[in-house]
This record gives sequence, structure tokens and C-alpha cells, in this order.
Amino acid sequence: MIQVPKTLIFWIAVLLMAIGYSWITYAMLAGKVFSDFPAHLDIWNFYQERGKIPFPPLYYLSFFGISTLIPSPQSLKIGLLILVSLSWLGKFLLTYRYLSPVFGARSWTPWIPLGLILFFPISAWMGEGAYWFLGKMTPNLWHNGSTIFVFPFCMLLFGEVQKWFSGEKPNFFRIGLWTLLILGIKPNFLFGLIPALISLIFLSEVGQKSILPIIIYSGTVLLFLLGSKWMIFSNSSEQSLFFNFNARGDVILDPFGVWLQLSENPFWDLFGSFPFLMGSLACFGRTLGNDSVFRLAFSTFCFAMLVFFLFAESGPGYLDGNFYWQIPISLFILYLVIAKILWSTFSQNPDKKPSDRLKMQLLSFLFALHVFSGLAYLWRITETGQYF
Repeated sequence: MIQVPKTLIFWIAVLLMAIGYSWITYAMLAGKVFSDFPAHLDIWNFYQERGKIPFPPLYYLSFFGISTLIPSPQSLKIGLLILVSLSWLGKFLLTYRYLSPVFGARSWTPWIPLGLILFFPISAWMGEGAYWFLGKMTPNLWHNGSTIFVFPFCMLLFGEVQKWFSGEKPNFFRIGLWTLLILGIKPNFLFGLIPALISLIFLSEVGQKSILPIIIYSGTVLLFLLGSKWMIFSNSSEQSLFFNFNARGDVILDPFGVWLQLSENPFWDLFGSFPFLMGSLACFGRTLGNDSVFRLAFSTFCFAMLVFFLFAESGPGYLDGNFYWQIPISLFILYLVIAKILWSTFSQNPDKKPSDRLKMQLLSFLFALHVFSGLAYLWRITETGQYF
């Protein structure tokens, strides 16, 4: 049997991902599938007509900047399509780069990041209600452009801050750059990362030399987050470039309020979201728990969930779920870390126990179920025209 070169499979995977997600984004921009994209275009046009810029600004400025290079009446839509497509490509390439050192030169290696990008909560098919997305915790989403755009920068930031916990020296310029970009696009990922960094200090997870840099970094980011909160909810100066025409409401404590409004079956929505995560913890919990990078990723995800469950935005944006967006990013990164640790441990162990082989087979089955559910979800949204 002829072995297909890895490079060919890699580019086939890239092509499938690029074509598939560009087509889905196009369908959303064209109004064939309901999404946030048309609303974002309307927001930009509304603010631009009044000489203002929405805050945070970088998402809007990026697709507008691309649109200025396109001589077409639909340049704004095309600019957003290009931005989102490049973001998906960046997410795929970063996933491949993170995993390829442990998966090696195997011909099927490129399919693992493609599978992770298709990951979705396991759906009950006929047992599901009207919602397949709302109420569930997914590592991927397709309808929100700002979250898609910020995804690669969150992955890059995690790749640097994890060095505080793995004994490496982080690049502070990169940490600052990725953080500023995230703050300027969509800061949600920091809602989980910063509490995780602070809590792990108290649990003595880092060396003495890393404590002060983490404290300075976390404190600085918290100040920026407070400033962003003021800009979004309280900026009432009409002279401000970032004057918020929709500055109504505030951040409120509302335990489980938004989630219970959106979830049709809370038990199933939680259970169906995490079979692979629960299986990984049940089968290899000790192996994962001994890894400092996993503890950082898991803590970030737990705090991301906690923020969503505890806080909400009062006013007309209540059901927008604006404290949800950190969950897909932190959960995707957690799955990346799990995949890397488990495959590295399993492949490097020459004396594999039959029980370990069985556990890996079980996790492979759960992985495939999540990917299959992702494909089913994409088919469903193209058929129904609704992402939820």
C-alpha cells in the first residue's frame, strides 16, 4: 500500500478546513444561516456614520481595514469573510504546531487538529430540543466573529504563560503583545486565565522567581479589564471616540441565571458537553494531574465556567451571554493539552498495559463521537439556517 506523504495530507486537511469554514461563514454573511455577522456589520456602519468606533475596537477595525483594499460594493462583507477565514486557518496551524511534536511524522497527524476543530458536544439527535448549541459548553463556535478572531491570540498567550509553570522562560514582549491584542478584540479569555494564574501562585505551583512577574502581569491586566468595563458600560461622554450608544446595564451577580434561561435540559447539556473530558479524567486523572500545564489549563477552564455561571449583563444584553465566550477558548486549549499529554505518555511507554490500551481506545471512541457531533451540527445549521 502506497503511503501518502504527510505534507500532502497536511495540505488536504488545510484545504478541507479552509473551504468548509469559509463556505459556512459565507452562508452566515449571506443570511442563509442566522449568526452575529450581519449584526456586527450593522454595528460598524451605525458607529461609522456617527464618527465613532465600537469598543473593543480591533475586531471592527480589522475587517474594515481589509475592506478598504477590496474594490467591491460588498467589500465590508468580503473583509469580514477574509478575517474569519484567516482566523480559522491560524487556529488550525497553531493546533497542528502544538501537537505535531508528540504525534510525530505519522501520516494521520494532520487529521487530529482538524478533528479538534470539529469538536462539539455530543448531541442526542432526536432527543434534542430546539437547541443544539445554547446551554452547552463547546470548544468551537462558528457564528461569532470576534470570538473566532481572538482565538489564535489566546492560544499564543497561553503558550507563553504556560512557560511559568513548565520551567521555561517566557517572552514578556510576546505576553504583552498577545494580551493587548486580546484586550482590544475580546477580553473574555482573560476572565479565566488571570484567576487561574493567581490561584496557582497560592498553591505553590510556580518557582519563587515567577511569582512577582505573575502578580505584576495579573494586576496590570485586571486594571485594563476594569477600564474595559467602564468603557463598555459607563462611558457616557459623547465626545469620546469610543462612546457607547448602547451603554445600558451593568455586570450583575446572577448565579446560573443566563444558563438556565438558555438550557432546555441542564443535566444533559452538561453531561453531553464533556464525555471526552470526563473520560480523560477517569482513565488518566493521575497522569494529567501531575502535569503543571494541565493544571493551568484546567484551572483556566474552571474559572471560565465559574464566571459564566455567576455573572451576567443586565439590561437588553442579558440573553446575549457575553460572559460565555471564554468557555470555548479555554475548553479548546484544555483539550489540546490533554491530547498532547496523553499521547506523549502513551507513545513513550514501551510497557503498555492492556488496560491502558483499552482506555486509549475508549478515549478515541469518545473523540470520534465529538467530531461526528460537530459534523452533524454543521449539517444541521445549514439545513435549518439557525446556529442555536
